[in-house]
Amino acid sequence: MQRLGGKPAPRWLGGERGSGQGRTSPSSAHSDFNTNLCALTVHKRHKLCVVAKLTSFYNDDELILAIVHRHQSGTETLISVPVVVLNYAEARNVKMLYFRNDKQAVMRCISLAHLKKKAYLKESDGVLEYFIRIADMQPCAWRYWLFVTKTVVLTNKQQVDVKQLAMF
Repeated sequence: MQRLGGKPAPRWLGGERGSGQGRTSPSSAHSDFNTNLCALTVHKRHKLCVVAKLTSFYNDDELILAIVHRHQSGTETLISVPVVVLNYAEARNVKMLYFRNDKQAVMRCISLAHLKKKAYLKESDGVLEYFIRIADMQPCAWRYWLFVTKTVVLTNKQQVDVKQLAMF
């Protein structure tokens, strides 16, 4: 068994089953929960880009929308979330977006309802997106979330109705 600082490692790091260090996935009470865990991709700049994940924190059953800071230009103060991604998350009862900067060990969060009120809509690379200032998000404790292996491709066709509504 691997050890971490003299203690048994959590199961998700290769520790023993039943080591008391916590679950690796949400409880089996939510049978369809694991089917919702996925990376969300959209077509941007003529290629598929992973823009967010539907996942959960370790030892937590709540499904979250998660975005990791990737040191892209412009993401120091502002992030964007495609409308189609927000719609997909809301259809699965996701309530919160978490934005994590691993290098600085900083995390922020915002409810999806609050994000829609505070953010502005703009088209970027042919994709309608919500742009939210990182300062408008609440600081929260940095936590690990579950790794996802499935990918869902969201197409611009899925946001056509939203685009037309936003224009009028």
